Amino acid sequence: MTRRFLTAVCTLAVAVCLTGMPGCKNGGPTDADKSGSTEQEGHQEEGHAEHTHEYATLAEALPELESMKTQLGDAIAAKDGKLADDVIHHMAAVIHGGYEMSDKLAEAEGEATKDALDKFREAFDELHSLAHDGKPMEDIQAAWDKAKQPAEEAFAELKKLAESSDKKDGPAAE
Repeated sequence: MTRRFLTAVCTLAVAVCLTGMPGCKNGGPTDADKSGSTEQEGHQEEGHAEHTHEYATLAEALPELESMKTQLGDAIAAKDGKLADDVIHHMAAVIHGGYEMSDKLAEAEGEATKDALDKFREAFDELHSLAHDGKPMEDIQAAWDKAKQPAEEAFAELKKLAESSDKKDGPAAE
């Protein structure tokens, strides 16, 4: 059920992501986008060429996830529930990219990565519901306060997994 929910959220998040959310790799409209070129069909039409959440390693995804956490905190501090919802949707797309990358890992490592990504995403479930439904900022702030520690713990777990993977793949492993 959790992965089905994530798939639905990711589908919605892709639409949000394609609009050039701050923090996206290669985010924002390009001159080609503005001219109406359809070189990269789909992305160009949405005004966000070269946008991707494909990662070769978990370590590649972590800076973008960390940026999303910061942007989420900034949106909440600014009392902007709509922006918080948009950031959470983008975060879901980054997490989805992490799931796709984890499918390429050895079974145990891939499952550990998916579990940590699940924990990270689940930390924001309540916050997402509140922000998405336009609930009062006091409620969103309380959910943010509640989400911070589990999100940090899950992020630390993801960092450990990335470091462990880097050690296996690094020069010492050759």
